This record gives sequence, structure tokens and C-alpha cells, in this order.
Amino acid sequence: MSQIGIVSMYTDSCGYGGLLQAWAMVRMINEMGYNAEQIVLGNKKAGIPQKTIFKKIKQLGVEGTFSAVRWKLKKISGTMPDEKIFAQTKSLCTEFRNSIPHSERYDEDDLEVTNKLYDVFIVGSDQVWNPYWIREAYLLSFVKGRPRISYAASIANFDFSMKEKQRFIKAIEQFDAVSVREKKAVWYIKKFSQVNPALVLDPTLLLRKEHYANIEKEVNVPEKYIFCYFLNMESKKRTLAQKIAEEQKCRIVYPIWYRQQVLYNDNTFGEQTLLEVGPREWLYLIHHASLVLTDSFHALVFSILYQKQFYHIPRTKKQKNDMNSRVDSLLTMLELEERTIDKNNIRSMKYTKINYQHVEQVLESQRVKSFAWLENVLGTLL
Repeated sequence: MSQIGIVSMYTDSCGYGGLLQAWAMVRMINEMGYNAEQIVLGNKKAGIPQKTIFKKIKQLGVEGTFSAVRWKLKKISGTMPDEKIFAQTKSLCTEFRNSIPHSERYDEDDLEVTNKLYDVFIVGSDQVWNPYWIREAYLLSFVKGRPRISYAASIANFDFSMKEKQRFIKAIEQFDAVSVREKKAVWYIKKFSQVNPALVLDPTLLLRKEHYANIEKEVNVPEKYIFCYFLNMESKKRTLAQKIAEEQKCRIVYPIWYRQQVLYNDNTFGEQTLLEVGPREWLYLIHHASLVLTDSFHALVFSILYQKQFYHIPRTKKQKNDMNSRVDSLLTMLELEERTIDKNNIRSMKYTKINYQHVEQVLESQRVKSFAWLENVLGTLL
């Protein structure tokens, strides 16, 4: 049986979407009859450029930067919440991460030894080529004499410096097959390289809702609730959620990260904040929500898989640093563009139900194409 090594933003991750796409990637390929596992990455190779302060501020935005500064000040002053509050969430993420078939840990300087262990290497999918945290391992630069494949690799934002772009293009031109998950990434790669990438579905969308329902874990929440999950928290999003909850006559549930706790410490009536949420609990919260409000790509993915009513509240666009491109690509593909709303205007919402019969037809067609691409590539290269 062919051995396949998968490189992704998996190691030490506590991101729900990233962990679930890693789980889905391995599960999908193993169900195709191969033997796949995640390669656990350790230290970066020396010489990788670090983000400048300017680039960090550009990534976080104004509100995010002020939040980070407040957090640093609380840490220095000793007034931040007890870290034990967040320990359970970290342990839930660790448990799920360890449930995914995986290798021992390799530092990037030691990765060449894996050429003896795997017949083919795949990188993907979640933001592995985002210039803010790209690393040599995500470019498969350690691979020697083995096929290199990207599956649904995401760039997400395109704020490459000239040096970063040249390094990125040179690396992917060494790949045997390239696929990405957003239309803008297809355009970008075709414009600056000799590569003609395929557009495919994120691995999470290749599996069915039954796959995920089987790994959920129940959470004690109200019978009727709006599930809000914001990676880029802005006060306007919270205000909008409160208005919608008032109209819908239901409560709001927020799963929040440890350092986000300061944003929700005013105990607003009707809001329930959850600090102990891992990937299994996160799936349950989406599955059983009356409505989902989010700016997260994977929260939208699972809303669609569970056939929930949802609205996408975009993150603030910053020219090239536009984290909405992957969401826009997904919603356009599934003809769900109208589910994007303006956080400044609740009237931009259309209270119409999603026609999931049509969405499922489009999604199934894309699944067939994505599976066919991957099956053809693996069948040719192995």
C-alpha cells in the first residue's frame, strides 16, 4: 500500500477549521485505499523571514492591534484571566489532533529523512501558502525524488513581497501537480508562473455530514440559539448579532478563545460564552444552531454541510490583505453570494431560506470533479 505524507498547518494547532481539514484530508485519502498520515513539524528551518511589526499590524487591523496591545499590558501587569480557564480548550484540541494519524515530530532541518518513508507528499489545505505564515515545509522544499502535490492549497491573502513571491513561484514550479481552493489563487499562480492549477474543494467538503456528526460531542446550550463565531472580532459584528437575536427571540452562543475573553466580559444579557470548546464541541454547536453568523471559512463550510441557515459577515478588506477571497470563492461556486451581509446594515439581510436541494446538487458536482482530479494525479504518480 502506498504511503502518503501530508504537510499542513496541523502541528500544535488549536484552530477548529485547520484541525478538521487535517482530519478530513487523512480520512479522505485513506478511504481512497492509500495509507496517509500527517507529518508533524517541529522547528522552522533557519533563515525564514519573520513578520515585521508593520506586517503584523496590517494583518490584525486597528481593532485587532489594540486588542493585542491590551492583552500584552494585562500580561505584564498580571491582571489577565487565569490561564487554567483556557487549559481545557487546549486539551480538547490536543486530544482531537492526536486522534489524526500522524508521524513523529521532525524539525525542518531533519525532514529529508522522510523521503525514505513516503511514496508521495501532499501539502494542503488551510492557508499553507498564506505569506503571513508560509514556511519551507509547506513548499515541500525538502522532498527529493518523490512526487510533490498540493491539494486545495490556500493562499487566502496575497500580500507577498517581491522576494516572497519569487521564492513561492520558484517552489511550486517544482510540483508535479497543483490544485488550490480559491479562484483568486488560480489567477495569481497562472499570472506569475508556468503552472496551471486546478480549482478543487477543500477536503472538509469532500466528506459528508455523517462523517462529522459521528465525531461531535454534545454541549449544554439553549434549545434555540444563534451560533456566532468571529475570528476577526469587531464591535459592529456583536451589535448586529444582538439585533438579530432580538428579532429572532433567541439567545447567542459564542465559543471564545482565552485572549478574546476581555471582549465579552460585560455579561450582556442573552449571550452565553463558552470557554471549553474543542473541534468536536464546535461541530455540535454549528449542527444544532438555529442560525450561524460568522466570518470564518470553515464555519461556513460546516454550516453548508449541516444545511444550516447562515450569514457571512466579511472581515474588513485591506487591499491585498483580503481574507475574504476564499469565502467569496466558495459562496460563488455554490451560488450563495446573497448570504454575505453588511455589518453596518441589518437591512441587507434577506430572510429567505437557503435552497439546499440546489446547493447539494452543485456541491456534489464539484465533489466529483475534485475526487477525479486527485484520483487521476495519485494514479498517475504512484
